Amino acid sequence: MLKNLDLYTQRYIQIVIIVVIAQSIYQFSHIPHSVWILITIVSVYSGFHSTDVLKRANSRIYGTIIGVSMVAIVWYLVHLDFRLLIILTTLLVPALVFFCSIPYKYSVILSTIFSDITKEWSNSNSFSLIYYINDRLICTLIGFALCISIEYFWFGRQNITYLNALQTKNDILKNMQ
Repeated sequence: MLKNLDLYTQRYIQIVIIVVIAQSIYQFSHIPHSVWILITIVSVYSGFHSTDVLKRANSRIYGTIIGVSMVAIVWYLVHLDFRLLIILTTLLVPALVFFCSIPYKYSVILSTIFSDITKEWSNSNSFSLIYYINDRLICTLIGFALCISIEYFWFGRQNITYLNALQTKNDILKNMQ
């Protein structure tokens, strides 16, 4: 059935299926902070080419690991003096806007620091840094594994760039006639 569909439709179906899988994991699993699985998959699947997805998945892993370690450092610094949080959040918002064109790995680091500090600071009564680090890294690794496995098993044996160029050539020839 999927062989009759064009390449773009197959790719759209693949992205919808993996987002539905991530949403199901988020809704029906008992994994703490499982929303990070959904966030990882949605942020990784923003391009068409599988090589972009693989690069973004790798960058997401590295950026999340560095970002979570930075959150741990900032968390301890903020608890030394709470006024530092006001300075950091004031500087992080313009930094996110200013550095929007930086490589993806660095924007993941900045967004991890900003989102996690602001989210967990409001939940500081029930916040445990060790559980947060474990939950966040495990959920990101689950999202990474889903992205890589779907890419490998569905589109792994196809040359996407060649198929995309071939389809574009056929579309241009059809439109010229």
